[in-house]
Amino acid sequence: MQLEEYFDFLAPDDIRIKGTRVGIETVLYDYIHRSRSPEDIVTSYPSLTLEQVYATITYYLRNKEAVSAYLENWLEHGRRMRAEQERNPTPSMVRLRQLEAERMAAERKTTEYQAHSPAQDESVTEVAISIPDYISQTAEQYASRLGVSSSEFYAAAVANYVRELQKDDVTRALDQVYSQESSAVDPVIMQMQIASLPNEDW
Repeated sequence: MQLEEYFDFLAPDDIRIKGTRVGIETVLYDYIHRSRSPEDIVTSYPSLTLEQVYATITYYLRNKEAVSAYLENWLEHGRRMRAEQERNPTPSMVRLRQLEAERMAAERKTTEYQAHSPAQDESVTEVAISIPDYISQTAEQYASRLGVSSSEFYAAAVANYVRELQKDDVTRALDQVYSQESSAVDPVIMQMQIASLPNEDW
């Protein structure tokens, strides 16, 4: 099998891995800019085989100058699209930013609770809840072990749970954003956004 037979050359700026919608830029971005191994890359894209990933990398190595120019054009397109998105965000993007801000605020508050130093201006609501005995007893043990009051322990636990729910909201919003944008833009915006975010265990 010839190396080129692994790809569909749809246009000068659109080379897909045959039988998939994945562009070579997706694999090569991970390989070059994120220093991921072929084995790591294939775990992120279920539609790809390890053979296809290796073929894509080999194609890049054999055609380095041309493919490097292809990637630079793709990255530049991504930068332009991202700048345009910043200037004229869609309603979905506005909502996404709001959710991300809420998630970060919840994360900060969780950290404050865990450090036993709630914000001075933090308003407090007292609530009465019913908890099974075995959970209450276990929570008391952990609170004692951590050297915090029961109230601080429960507040931190609830804050953590709220933060996890907000992460789910962000994920759903991302799905909505990408489902509404043009499929030709999706990989560009997605990879550029991924590259700008710190690694988190979501």
